[in-house]
Parts: sequence; C-alpha cells; structure tokens
Amino acid sequence: MLRLKIVKRVVPSPWLELGISGLSIVIALLVGSLLLWTQGFDPLHIYLTLFSGAFGGFSALAETLTKTIPLLLIGEGLAIAFKARAWNIGAPGQMTIGAITGTGVALFFPFDLPAPASVALMFLAGFAAGGGFAAICAFLNNKIGLDMVIGTLLLNYVAHKLLLYLVYGPWQAPGVGFPYTAPLPASVCLPTLAGTRVHYPTLIIGIAVVLMFILLRRTKLGYEVRVFGENPTAASYAGISSFKIMMLVMIISGGLAGLAGVGEVAGIHHMLKQGVDGSGLAYVSSYGYTAIIVAWLGRRSALGSALAAFFIAGILIGGHGVQLIEGIPYAMVTAILGLILISLIGGAILSRYRIVLDGGR
Repeated sequence: MLRLKIVKRVVPSPWLELGISGLSIVIALLVGSLLLWTQGFDPLHIYLTLFSGAFGGFSALAETLTKTIPLLLIGEGLAIAFKARAWNIGAPGQMTIGAITGTGVALFFPFDLPAPASVALMFLAGFAAGGGFAAICAFLNNKIGLDMVIGTLLLNYVAHKLLLYLVYGPWQAPGVGFPYTAPLPASVCLPTLAGTRVHYPTLIIGIAVVLMFILLRRTKLGYEVRVFGENPTAASYAGISSFKIMMLVMIISGGLAGLAGVGEVAGIHHMLKQGVDGSGLAYVSSYGYTAIIVAWLGRRSALGSALAAFFIAGILIGGHGVQLIEGIPYAMVTAILGLILISLIGGAILSRYRIVLDGGR
C-alpha cells in the first residue's frame, strides 16, 4: 500500500530554495488577486500599476531605493540573527533607540567637530545604542532563560515610549506645539543624489554590510554562526560558545537597525519625531517589522536579503501609489505582504523536507 512520507533533505539546494521563494511570491500574489477581485478591483491592472509605480521610471526607482536603505540595513541584521536562531523581533525599538541617540549627538554633543566627524559619531553612537539595546535580551536569554521573542518585542514599547517622552517633553522644539525636536544642524544632514531623497552615505554603508556578510561566510565566525544555527547541541560539543554567538549576532542585528535609525533622522526627516521608524498612515508598519519579511524572503542570506529589500520597498512605494491612484485600501497591501510571509514560511518547510511515496507494507 502506498503511503506518503515526509523526509528531511540532507542539504537543501540553493536553486531549490530560490525556486520555492519565487513560487511563494507567485502564490501570495495569486491569493492577493482573489482578495482584490472580491473587492471589485481588476487584479492585473492593480499589479501593473503597483509595479509601474515602484520600478517604472527614474523617480519611482529613486523612491524605491530610498525605502530600500532602512530595509536593507535591518534585513541584513535580522538575516544573520535568524541564521543563528536568535529571534530578534525588536528591530523597531532598536531602530528608534539608534535614531534617538544619533539625534542626541547632533543636537547636544558638547564639542565642536568637523562635519564628517560629527556624522561618523552619530552613526557610531546609533550602532552602539541599537546593538546594546538588543544585547540586553541576548544576555537575559542566556542568564535567566528569557524568551528572545518576548524580550525583544516588549523592548519595542520601551523605545517608543522613550521617543514620545522626549519629543513631547525635554527635546521638543521650543515654541512649537508639535511632537518633534529642533531641526538638525545642516552640517550633519546627509547629502542626497541630485533630484532624489536617496541619502547615499547610508546606502554605501548598506552595500558595504552586504559585501562584508558575503565574505563572512568564509571565516571562522561565519562557520560558527551557521553550525550554531543548524544544530546548537553539536555546536556546543564543538566548543562553540552559545553566549558568544547570541551576543554577537544580536549586537550586529541591533546595531544595523540603529544605523538605519540614524540614516532616517539625518537623511530624511532632519529631526526626531514620531514615525521615524517608518510607521504611520502611509506604510504598513515600521521598517523593523517589515524587514522580517525581507530576511525570510532572502532566505537569511546577504545577497538574497539585499534583493528582497529592494523588492519589498517597491511593493511599499507602489502600494502607496495604487492607494492614491486607484483608491484601494492600503490594508490590501498589508494583506499581500502578510500573504508573502505566510507563503515563505510554508516554503521554508518544503525546502527542508520532501514528500515521497513509500511502497512498504
């Protein structure tokens, strides 16, 4: 009698994982088409408008690239954390803490520094703050067994409340009744590509991170992260310290989110205010949560996450354009992103396991 059996793959093929990722996106878009059709919209027209608004022309590509920058930095950090099974759901808070710290350096640092040194100090401070914020959870996870998901998630609210306290309180711009700080000095505002909002210093940092992570695969550290993520017990027998790996990947992950926060403050908003993490009426959620999809879509690889960041940024930009042009609810874009994530999770199972027919009795 034939029976179906689920068998674990020894080593999933990279091409298989790529194909499953592509198939997951197609399935999500097809299911999204049904949602659009039930609401009275033409799915083909909506998708054509969406992708045209994201990638159809210089201005569209520039806006997509602008939104790619934070997703790229945070997505790369989450990819390395997830690879080590460090379930960092706290990137929104880490990004916010980085933005707060960078703003503090720009507005209140007591010494006069040349503009390049001030910008560098802002980025270093943002990385340290975001990394330190993430390291709290890694430390408590190791010492008292605090669940990483719960710990990082709850710290998001701590960071958000701190932001609200500052912009409504001691850091609020004098004589202004709105919740934001005084503008940053012009000397620390990041330059942009002509005619766009692409703050290229942060983009260069993001590209450098991708290249560094690609090279990291061939190092001892990259090997230890992979082994620990695939089999923590075997890693322990091999002498790989779980505390070292968890602390390191969380510091890197949180630090990159902090860099993204500094980039948004110094490159886009030029002040600290609510929504600096990308959340608000115009977007699905903060970059930190959206970057989870980036990391999974990119199969937790450096290059894959970079391409996924550009793709997801395009959906965000194109989705906002479709909302304005066609009048569809932006919640529909949220639903499509959610469907992509669900499909990717299902695809991850298929990439690790295969279904075979067992002819045994």
